[in-house]
Amino acid sequence: MASTNNPNNPNIPIPPPPNALVAPFAQALIQGQIRAAQLRADILRAGSEASERQANDLHEVSQRRADELHYAQLENLKGPNAANDTTREASEAAKRAAENPSAPPAPAPVRMDVDDNIYEASGHLT
Repeated sequence: MASTNNPNNPNIPIPPPPNALVAPFAQALIQGQIRAAQLRADILRAGSEASERQANDLHEVSQRRADELHYAQLENLKGPNAANDTTREASEAAKRAAENPSAPPAPAPVRMDVDDNIYEASGHLT
């Protein structure tokens, strides 16, 4: 409540000091600034996590592209009959198994198909 100790006119009360009026607003402003800083920190943290995920995804894609290029280079080194090699190996393994049924089966040839970024090795997706 206002003080009545006004030296000019005792009937006019002296208003409260400005700090008493401003304090609730200043406190709300400071709390709002703190919350805004927390939100900015959360946004930066989320952005850095998203950037890290994006960097990991880009690394995986570039690794797949490098693997595809390496595989294509290996296929080029094998020559034009490279596609028939796995078929030939499979038929030879079937002939050996038919000739000697008691022998353990030979391991199946692994064929890598590169199609739409899916790698398939002997039926298992990686």
